[in-house]
Amino acid sequence: MGILLEKIKYIDDLLKKRDEEYPVRGPIWHKLEKECEYFFDLLLNELNLDWTPDHSKVGEINKFIKSPIFICGPGRSGTTLLAQLLDGHPNLYVMPGDSTYMSRFYNQKWKFNSLALYWIKRLVNPLGQKPFWFFGKSPEKYKQFLLHLKYFLGQKMEPFLAVVSSMYATDYNKNNNIKHWVEKTPGNEEYVEVILENFPQAKFIHIIRDPLENLFSQKKFSSLRNAKFNVNDGAFRIKSLLNLGWKNLDTFEHERYLILRYEDLVSRLSDSIDMICHFLNINFSESLFIPTVNNIPSSSNSVDKERQKIGKVIKQGGDPRWVKYFTEEEKKNIVSILYETALKSGYPEWKEEKIKKYRDMNYKRPTKYSLLNIFKKIYSNILLIASILASLGGFLFFIVLFFPDFNIFWLILSPIIIAFYQVPAVYLFWLWKKKKNKIE
Repeated sequence: MGILLEKIKYIDDLLKKRDEEYPVRGPIWHKLEKECEYFFDLLLNELNLDWTPDHSKVGEINKFIKSPIFICGPGRSGTTLLAQLLDGHPNLYVMPGDSTYMSRFYNQKWKFNSLALYWIKRLVNPLGQKPFWFFGKSPEKYKQFLLHLKYFLGQKMEPFLAVVSSMYATDYNKNNNIKHWVEKTPGNEEYVEVILENFPQAKFIHIIRDPLENLFSQKKFSSLRNAKFNVNDGAFRIKSLLNLGWKNLDTFEHERYLILRYEDLVSRLSDSIDMICHFLNINFSESLFIPTVNNIPSSSNSVDKERQKIGKVIKQGGDPRWVKYFTEEEKKNIVSILYETALKSGYPEWKEEKIKKYRDMNYKRPTKYSLLNIFKKIYSNILLIASILASLGGFLFFIVLFFPDFNIFWLILSPIIIAFYQVPAVYLFWLWKKKKNKIE
């Protein structure tokens, strides 16, 4: 136990340094990853192999495991803030950070050690910044989690549901009023149909944000992490997810799918909370005004250290940040891509001259029918014709070369020889497809 406590103290010192460097993943982050692996090994060595679960806890799990709530929306749109506001409610159990259930765990096979290590790291460092230690600093909680996880996996439970169940069982004393578990991952809206096939009682809260501010936040966060960010790709991604959200709302009942604007959440918090409570059929709780992680107050909706306030929602104010952050060319492209979608999503300010003018600028640029694009289209068509001629030429060459001396030997080898003569045609066809996709 003494070695474990020393390791926890050392990791805790690293976490404080990690909080200062967040969101950059520098030497501290890499060191922390290694130390969490050592912590995991120490926990494994102290597990009681004769342990059996409390079956009353196991029975309680069936009351809520089939009723999840999924938080959807583009990255940096407010999904984390929403999850942290729901975290303290006595009827909800919120998974820490981006759980990546559908992309990382659904229909995937995980062995105990790799799954357990992944989640021990997440439980020690849920968000990359304060608060840390999801279960507190007592090693017994983490041992309990590992023992429950081993048990549920042994019962052939799906890996992610085994994690949810293990976390619930570990926190059982305070969680016996739980009705739903909450999973938050940007892009969950892409998996709604699959989720409903597995969880017919599931509900979805899709949070959206003014696309210009959303892209500003994405680009700034990428910059802080020294990562590349393509504004056009980001704009198309946001457009796709917003349109998908409205499609989901039309496809599924309004009692199942809720779209919530980030701007309303931070500026009209009380009204938004009332709407959420009605949608989820849960009682109002004062805890819904306080962002927390496993009931520990957290810094909420800003990556800027100077703007962060522990346990409070930060309201937007001042001039729009995107105005000074994007180049003129980026503004033209963003507005051109997202203009109609932004209006449909409830952002009438996009009709104002300060934004609309960039759309009008792009209308004056006939990019689709420019001489360059016409030349590219002609070149693409030439490649297609060349691939057809090359294919026919390959057949003719085979016939002319081998037909006079044709025998059983050539008959057997003919498929290989013909395939060889079709290589130029296949290459030209591949070039045509590549150019065609770029033009479209």
